[in-house]
Amino acid sequence: MAFNMAFDNAKSEQEDLGQEYASILLRRGDGKREYYLQRRTNKAKPYYGKIGLFGGKREPTDSSPKACALREIHEETGLKFLEPSLIELGVIKSFNFYGENSTGYIFAIDQITGARLRSINPNDEGELVEADDGWIKRNWSNLTPIASFALSQHHEYLRIRKETGLVKKMQALPLIGRFMPDRPVRREFATG
Repeated sequence: MAFNMAFDNAKSEQEDLGQEYASILLRRGDGKREYYLQRRTNKAKPYYGKIGLFGGKREPTDSSPKACALREIHEETGLKFLEPSLIELGVIKSFNFYGENSTGYIFAIDQITGARLRSINPNDEGELVEADDGWIKRNWSNLTPIASFALSQHHEYLRIRKETGLVKKMQALPLIGRFMPDRPVRREFATG
């Protein structure tokens, strides 16, 4: 299945997807390799103390994974974005922290400016973490599995965009079993 079809057809295949969620990686809009993540501070939630992405479970009122991502980023930061802001990084079919089947839709938003950053609202999910490439390398073991996947995919997206001058659709392969950040992830890129 083509990458963009996995996002577009998610609702029609919902019965096979298990619990769905959306995760969003925020990046500065001025071309710097600086990311905005969140340190999980809610002791009742999985990955307490780890560094993760913004996001959460898809609600019945979300018309699509993109709608879920936009709702979640607004709930957790107070920032509003339009659907074209979302860069599709991958789809992960695996199981969640509790061993239930799940499907995750991973997005990035590359237009965070200083003014928008200052307007991020605190929330009960976690605290804002500003991270450049050096910080990420030093703290890789403190990232959630989804955050490490998203950062790897986004770096590849930026490399392709820089080398080709084109934005190519990435075809994410479903991951079998739990995603582990120390295992290689196979990526394929469609040229059309």
